[in-house]
Amino acid sequence: MIGYEDIKIYKNKIVWYGRGIFDIYAHDLSTGKTIRLTDTPEHERFLNIYENMVVYPRSFSDTNYYIYVYDLDAGEEIRITDTPEFIEKSPDIYGNRIVFGRTESQATTEIIVYNLDTNEEMKIDSPSDFNYGLEIYGDKVVWSAFDVSEEKSRG
Repeated sequence: MIGYEDIKIYKNKIVWYGRGIFDIYAHDLSTGKTIRLTDTPEHERFLNIYENMVVYPRSFSDTNYYIYVYDLDAGEEIRITDTPEFIEKSPDIYGNRIVFGRTESQATTEIIVYNLDTNEEMKIDSPSDFNYGLEIYGDKVVWSAFDVSEEKSRG
């Protein structure tokens, strides 16, 4: 049975992915129209939406995730990252900026902000190596972090 997960809403647009098939769908409440945004064998989930842009990671294997954005107005998908040495997950979007986590070999997770207008990345410094739950609003980014350093664990 196919279920639906990770449902997000922005104004009159609802997006989600289908559990079991992992393709992304969008529904416009004002028109009643539903469209399938992705139709690939890869996994796409943990999505977010802002205005006409849907952001999501796509997995080509269990060890590689890349960030994509789908422009609902243009009806096109745009690949944001192409870094096979990293796993990129947990994207959020606000305005022309996407924030996501970038991990190398299940180690440190860096916080990256990508500007859709300039196609430039900016790394945000965090006191922790383990950052997750990233969200962006305006020019603010928030996240959860924890420290598993030897010094703190002896405490």
